[in-house]
Amino acid sequence: MATGRRTARAAALPRGRLRLLLPGLALSATLAAPVARCEERAPGAVLPGTGTIENGLFREGQDGIPRSWAQMAYDGRASRFSWSAPGDAPGIATIASDQPNDASWVQRVAVTPGRWYLVSAWMRAVDVGASGAGARLSLLRSFRESEQLRGTTDWRRVSLWVQSGADESAFDVACRLGGNGAVATGTVHCTGVAVEAAVPPDLDAPGVFADPQLDPRTSRGLALGTAALAAGGLLLLAWRLLAPETWRFPP
Repeated sequence: MATGRRTARAAALPRGRLRLLLPGLALSATLAAPVARCEERAPGAVLPGTGTIENGLFREGQDGIPRSWAQMAYDGRASRFSWSAPGDAPGIATIASDQPNDASWVQRVAVTPGRWYLVSAWMRAVDVGASGAGARLSLLRSFRESEQLRGTTDWRRVSLWVQSGADESAFDVACRLGGNGAVATGTVHCTGVAVEAAVPPDLDAPGVFADPQLDPRTSRGLALGTAALAAGGLLLLAWRLLAPETWRFPP
């Protein structure tokens, strides 16, 4: 019976106290909701509705050129560019290099400085040679690129996670065969290119390119180095001020 009375008293919370508790409970739930939504997204997950590339499926174009894409090649005579758009199916952009070359289908894409992006595409290699740089997805004028495809492959999705630099406002995204000083032969087909904002990925995973100025690992290293130099300077100053004159070094 005593237990029953204690339970009844615990359940009968005064109305005034209940009114005070309810706003706090509601505020806690409101604050926890965004955290829960963020925790549900795995590292590197794409944020919906953030795609920025145009005509990534190569469906639109004219005169043999897909809209919003440009051709680039080190040797304009060593590669053949082509584009096919079979009805409602995704189009395909192709580079065929009979002679060693560095050739790309390229689009400049606006990005937000300091933000993470997942850059991806579907690619297929045909008779890509073992020398030079293989077929891959690349950001021009940098070393940021996906895995390389060589020989003859099925269609594969290639990707890389990239953090835009603090002063970087655009990526030059390239479906590429060959590279600067690493020319290659063969054929590459490309479609389904996407650039989408993403949750920060695991920084130690393959295909992840953090901006050195924003990389927390680099920042921690610089902070530790600065702290060590400051501590060393303070110790040296204290030694010069407090040690006997005959012990001081440097004099």
